[in-house]
Amino acid sequence: MVRQPVSPIKKALIVHKYVLSHLSRQRTVWNMMGKPSQFRGAVALVEQGTNKIFGIAYMDDCQGPLTRKILAQKVKKHGFSTKAVEAGALAGKSYSWSLIDPVFFKTPLEFPRKNGQTVWANLDQKTRRELVRLLTEEQLACQEGNPTKYRPSIGPMCRP
Repeated sequence: MVRQPVSPIKKALIVHKYVLSHLSRQRTVWNMMGKPSQFRGAVALVEQGTNKIFGIAYMDDCQGPLTRKILAQKVKKHGFSTKAVEAGALAGKSYSWSLIDPVFFKTPLEFPRKNGQTVWANLDQKTRRELVRLLTEEQLACQEGNPTKYRPSIGPMCRP
């Protein structure tokens, strides 16, 4: 029996729907959080309130605490309007977790998620194997010259 490779992606980051939407239009997005993170690396992206992985991204930086003035200047990064920032929409969320190079799947991948996981979820072996399969399909689509076959934005697989 041939063993399938297991994805090195072991964690899923649970994000709001607007973060996924913002990531689909831009290659770099700040996920605003109340605490800093030391984690750097590839993460699966799970929409809050679901057990579905919509894609992956690379978490490459964490900055903060950021002032309202800085947040008001970086609207394109976090997706909130200047008015919303000044009104306190990001109150308590002064750390930016930078997500880059998103890859979205044609169909979200369901996985077993434990109750109580609100920021991070650990991925089981079966889910990690399925991630390898999906990412391999994505890479093959890019090699065939069809980089948008499985996602709305261009991710790291199709870069020269």
